[in-house]
Amino acid sequence: MNKFLRTIQHLRNEAENWHEKVQQLEKRRKELELESSNKDNIINSIIFKNKTLQEDYKRLKFRANKTTKISIESLTLKLENDDYSAKNLDLESKLEDINQLIKINNTKIKENDLKIEQFQRKLYSLNNDKLNLSKQINYYQDHYNRNRNELDDIAAQLDFI
Repeated sequence: MNKFLRTIQHLRNEAENWHEKVQQLEKRRKELELESSNKDNIINSIIFKNKTLQEDYKRLKFRANKTTKISIESLTLKLENDDYSAKNLDLESKLEDINQLIKINNTKIKENDLKIEQFQRKLYSLNNDKLNLSKQINYYQDHYNRNRNELDDIAAQLDFI
């Protein structure tokens, strides 16, 4: 009888241990969900910045095209009158500045695309971790439930005796 009580106590202790493990895994899953949510916010922020840079690029490209047309017209006028030469040099300088800005924006867009890829990989990894934790939780919950059922069966047998 004493051995039987020790077995019951052992099963109760094991059930409590499984229950603690399930609670720990639930807590870790919630932490990972919060972390995943934070990273989603960061990704959305980068996507927004990328869209803004793309819009800036389109505006600068439009200005560059407009400036190029103005520059061509100015060069035509230069042939007609040498007084416009200073203005033409200024327009060419502006065109070079705009082209530089376009190059800088293209670089920033590429950098943001790389950052988005990195965050997407991290998010994928977090989702895999979350899935694995869910599997572990289910596994420990099954063990906990089986041990609880065994304890209930043993308790019912003891009550019967």
